[in-house]
Amino acid sequence: MRDPLVPSSPSAALPRAPRYDFRYGSPSVDEFPREIWRRLLATRARRAGHEAFGYGPPAGYGPLREALSEYLGRARGVSCDAERIVIVNGSQQALDLVSRVLLDPGDGAVVEEPHYSGVTIPFEAAGARLIRVSVDASGLDTSRLPPPGAGARLAYVTPCHQFPSGVIMPLERRLALLRWASRVGAWVLEDDYVSEFRYEGHPLEALQSLDRAGRVIYIGTFSKTLFPALRLAYLVLPPALVRPFIAAKWAADRFSPPLAQEALADFITSGQFERYLRRAGSRNASRRRALIAALRRHFGSRIEIAGENTGVHLVVWFNDVKPRELDAVIARAAKAGVSVYSIAPAYARPLARAGLLFGYAALTEAEIRAGIQRLADAF
Repeated sequence: MRDPLVPSSPSAALPRAPRYDFRYGSPSVDEFPREIWRRLLATRARRAGHEAFGYGPPAGYGPLREALSEYLGRARGVSCDAERIVIVNGSQQALDLVSRVLLDPGDGAVVEEPHYSGVTIPFEAAGARLIRVSVDASGLDTSRLPPPGAGARLAYVTPCHQFPSGVIMPLERRLALLRWASRVGAWVLEDDYVSEFRYEGHPLEALQSLDRAGRVIYIGTFSKTLFPALRLAYLVLPPALVRPFIAAKWAADRFSPPLAQEALADFITSGQFERYLRRAGSRNASRRRALIAALRRHFGSRIEIAGENTGVHLVVWFNDVKPRELDAVIARAAKAGVSVYSIAPAYARPLARAGLLFGYAALTEAEIRAGIQRLADAF
């Protein structure tokens, strides 16, 4: 089937971009320090020697892995050395490698419900049985994890900002999850996709920082903090998995492009990365407040807003809209130049109420207010 977003011929017009796009996961690329990035790339390109044009190491550029090891230990509490880090082409490749290395047909894979569909696709492609475990106000309900003998090979979790609900898993459940993994011999796959942005309270440490049995595989990405086209993410692996994952990375595509890795290493070690995160975090906090204020102004008690003070998205439930009516509202909003997205794809079963997922990092406060005004008109 032809992709409806791809023109049928080279001369066909591309769909016009919406003026107000509340797409989840889009960072504010206009505010990324492009000139600094260009200088780093240019400097590395000018200095490139003969070896820069050959094959790179499958585990990734050594100085970048060293920089990540130092940063993760300080900022996220992640315990690792550079030898346990593998650089990959985005978190989606990380999930694909996990599926290839750890899952055989018929293996059980625990996923959160609601869930991130980007993980269920590679798991099912590997022939795994999805074991859906419900999420409540404290994240994954560890009391519902499968018992020994159920064939659970791994569990995928987003403990620092559950996707899409936004809830945070408390310490008691984190420890229960790790005990379960040790008891049944399963791996825990921690997707720490946007924890750099926390707007109130103390920074959250990663689940991996609590792991004493070597059961946690940690995934981090730069797509939602810097820009998606960078296509760089990383795995922090238990020692027993380092060699098989490096072999799987080699088999998949040999190595990730070295120039971007070199520039990213310089961006981190020069302090530019963390300075940018602080600026972006401050902007995101203001945009989050603007979004909540605009939603409450235009919808009042008709909505319920879900999500903790972290991340770059909110879930909004509409109390007076039936799920079957939501597509028509989304279509009317699109005609008004506003793109909004249903929460339904994150659920395996039909929903009893209508919900939308709002990303806000790529919009200014003025754009957020104007977009919500138009959305209210569509409703």
